[in-house]
Amino acid sequence: MNKKIYLLIFTLVAIFSVSISFWIGQLIVDQSVNSYEQGLENSAQNNLNSLTNTVRNDLLNENIRSAKVALENNINDYGISAYGIFKNNVLVDESINFSAEKSKSSSKAYKKQILFANDGDVWGHIVFIRSQKNMITFIQSLKTKLVFALLILFLINLTFIFSFMLFLNKTSDSFLQIISKSEFKQDSFLQRITHDFWKPFLEKLYFSLSELDKTTRKNQSLRQQEEIANISRQIAHDIRSPLTALSFAVSSLDKDQIENISLIQSSIKRINDISNFLLSKSRPTEDLYRSESTNIVLALSEIIAEKKVVLGEGSGISLLEDFSRAQIINVYFQEIELKRIISNVLNNSIESFHGDTGTITISIRKFDDRIQVTIADDGVGIPEDILPRIGEKNFTFGKEHRDEPGSGLGLFYAKELTTKYGGDLKISSKLNIGTMVTLYLQISS
Repeated sequence: MNKKIYLLIFTLVAIFSVSISFWIGQLIVDQSVNSYEQGLENSAQNNLNSLTNTVRNDLLNENIRSAKVALENNINDYGISAYGIFKNNVLVDESINFSAEKSKSSSKAYKKQILFANDGDVWGHIVFIRSQKNMITFIQSLKTKLVFALLILFLINLTFIFSFMLFLNKTSDSFLQIISKSEFKQDSFLQRITHDFWKPFLEKLYFSLSELDKTTRKNQSLRQQEEIANISRQIAHDIRSPLTALSFAVSSLDKDQIENISLIQSSIKRINDISNFLLSKSRPTEDLYRSESTNIVLALSEIIAEKKVVLGEGSGISLLEDFSRAQIINVYFQEIELKRIISNVLNNSIESFHGDTGTITISIRKFDDRIQVTIADDGVGIPEDILPRIGEKNFTFGKEHRDEPGSGLGLFYAKELTTKYGGDLKISSKLNIGTMVTLYLQISS
């Protein structure tokens, strides 16, 4: 690197730093002066309130003369140049110079009301005139001194920067040569630094960078392990429902061979789809959320049929469909993911019944560019203080009576996926009345 370029860069950086520092310092000075002015103003208000209280009783007793004597004895102590006493907005007495002082641009008027104690009615008010001339002069003097002190400080700072810059210029030839050739390589780098000024500093720098690299690699490994654990938990959670359906279907093959074989095939397909989805999750997905389209009616119908078989014919839990299976409504959603969400929400509704009876209603409503899917149950409901936490990762509620406790993943993934596809998921519930989960999905062309 050319020394002239080196000096030019340092000069520009120094000038820029000092300019910014000076600007910030000016702001600090202005803020300090404003704070001081506000302090003086607050002090003046408090003093005038105190003086008003001193003469209040005399004025209420119509003893104007006594009040005037008290004011004349105190105005110098409170920095008052003139005053006027008003009753019902009519001037009843004033200091000799009241009119003259009131008209001066350097004066400031303060109005203080005199109130009756009993009903709060206004007797009148006092107008105090305070000269601001001395305070303005003092503030300007203070501001000038602060700015001057700041300028001296910055000049000292600038001198130090340039002095240090010249020192570096004399001691950094070998350092600049190594940097310009990009030879920052372990021991060879440290061996090339011969100047005593740089070597201790660069040895510490190299050690710190090595430790930082080790820590970064360790954190990356931990994140990978956490991601693998999350995928494993997701697999275990998502395949539980189709495996349960398979178990029920196989146990009752003698009763209805055709229906259960169809259900087995459907459940196997879902497990296969889940596996394929998880294996391909690392592929680029920038356009995925606008390229996948699924028939919401068919997806709902398949999952509802699966749940009915799992519940069995003698179950007291009813699944009611408030839509026509002949409808063709496509939404932006990958089929396997949409079925996972529906299955998880229905599982939650089924598990909300502590007894053997209950009703779950699944309905579809179509709007301009959205579909509203509602899954409502008349289960035990969710307490009001718990409801905001439903959908948090690893948070579960109301499944203590089940053989298998909840994982806290179903609704978490449902909310996350619905949002990614441009939709929304809302949960409302009332204790001992029931819960309603509403999905808002984007209609695809």
